[in-house]
Amino acid sequence: MIINDKNGVPLYKQLDEILRNKILSGDWKPDTKIPTEPELCDAYKISRTTVRLALEELKKDGFIYRRQGKGTFVGHPKIDQRLSSFYSFTDEIQEKGYTIQKEILSWKEEKAGKYLGEKLNIFPSIEVYKIERILYCNGKPFVLETSYIPMSLCPGLERDFVMKNGLYNSLEYYGVRPNKALEMFEAIILDSRCQKIFKTSSLTPGFLVHRTSCHNDTPVEYCQCYLNGNLVKYNVELK
Repeated sequence: MIINDKNGVPLYKQLDEILRNKILSGDWKPDTKIPTEPELCDAYKISRTTVRLALEELKKDGFIYRRQGKGTFVGHPKIDQRLSSFYSFTDEIQEKGYTIQKEILSWKEEKAGKYLGEKLNIFPSIEVYKIERILYCNGKPFVLETSYIPMSLCPGLERDFVMKNGLYNSLEYYGVRPNKALEMFEAIILDSRCQKIFKTSSLTPGFLVHRTSCHNDTPVEYCQCYLNGNLVKYNVELK
């Protein structure tokens, strides 16, 4: 892509977009060294000031980081999730160009108990599916989620069916269409299990999200999500 000094867009913004696309497309892999400032100046025929402005924007958003005496490297940019209406986390991330993969860690059937009974508005003796999954973004694990779904809503639901179609698409097969949710967010330090799954160090920040999804006013899923705080950020739209 060529930088155009006649289209009205600031040159550093154009370079910013070019370099972001290289990172998001996978051309530049995480933790690999990027060209130096003089090399970028020569490649795009722009000033060093322009290059520095673009790199500062990328650094601010987590796309790059610097190592003293070693250069500038590709970072792990955070996924920007907007909270303004009911959403499918996976669908919205894929729309932004990321590649999503899912792995089912465990699949169990158990009684709801008191806590889940209150969350799902069912008797504690009612059986639920307990589905634990890892979500990968561009090959990197970033979400550990456990979903609880009353078995009576989707009798005979199978692990392979969910793996092939996704959880919400599988529920829709049974006529269950989540269309609103209540979420509660907690800022946490990831525990040792999450650190192992996300391959992070100790004292890594994260989010714990409690989510009750409803079909109209009927709770159909309660979910606990642990998210890697190094990879995810939230924007809340207020109206």
